[in-house]
Amino acid sequence: MNAPLVSAGTADRPDPGRGARTERRWTYRLFGITVSSAFRLPGLAPIGADERITVTLDLADRAVVEAAFGEPSSLSTRLALGGGQNIDVVLGTGGDRLLTAGREASFYIAPAGERVLCAPADPGAAGWQKILLDTVMGTAALAHGHEGLHAGAVVLDEGVVAIASPSGGGKSVLCAELVARGARLFADDLVFLERGRDGAVRAHAGPPLMTLPAAWSQDRRLGGEVLDIDAGQAWIALRQDDPEPARLLAVLVLDRRAGTAAARVEPGRTPVELHAVALHSVLQPDRRRARFELLADLAQQTAVRRLVADPATPPSELAELVESSARLLARR
Repeated sequence: MNAPLVSAGTADRPDPGRGARTERRWTYRLFGITVSSAFRLPGLAPIGADERITVTLDLADRAVVEAAFGEPSSLSTRLALGGGQNIDVVLGTGGDRLLTAGREASFYIAPAGERVLCAPADPGAAGWQKILLDTVMGTAALAHGHEGLHAGAVVLDEGVVAIASPSGGGKSVLCAELVARGARLFADDLVFLERGRDGAVRAHAGPPLMTLPAAWSQDRRLGGEVLDIDAGQAWIALRQDDPEPARLLAVLVLDRRAGTAAARVEPGRTPVELHAVALHSVLQPDRRRARFELLADLAQQTAVRRLVADPATPPSELAELVESSARLLARR
């Protein structure tokens, strides 16, 4: 286990008993939101403090987090993160959310995602920070009105290509292989989308962090820093600049089919193809139509394809297919 990932200096942390803000804060950008944080976020480079802040992030005691949450509504869900870990999400009657990861941590998210409180059992542990920089901040981005895809994405010379699949489909390993071959990471697990004033659907970059099988911690091609290794998974921070929002060149839906003789790229069935890999929540029933309309616009503006392969197909072979498909699409 590495050293604690949360700064331990008393000047850098809030008083958890009061949930008060510190004098010193750091500003970050991820998932299309700008965060003012009372503590350093692992693997992320701070940006200028003059940016318009859309989310404040603080540490607090669990009692403070639970007190901030209003009355629970009848809507709740359980998110499976893999490895037997679950997060329980409860929607408040006022639109706020309470997320609980067992005894490890609880989180409060204000109705519009403008405030996030974190109550970790161990502030120096990596586990709750992984949840924060994926599920929690992703939920805040959804509360801000963004839509999302279960997808990783990389920046190639031809443009940004998203690799979509449900959890465990292998998109992170494929993205890592592409990064090892010279691409830049755009997002590891979640790609958030927003329609601009010009009608174009743009994607927002995620944090430069990847969760990969532990063997990748020895792969020097990534050029990253291993933040944590636990349960056979390595949490790796890549050293790179924050990519700007961008229109997607393509969305490749990873379709693992046992017995596939040769990996191939097939036309997708859009926008239904995208709807199957979109982030859906029973806590947002009023967003279904808007989500479908945004995905329909995305399907008109970018290529959607199926990347069909046997589960045993090596990532290097799939990476070659992604690169060749990007070159072909860029010539259209």
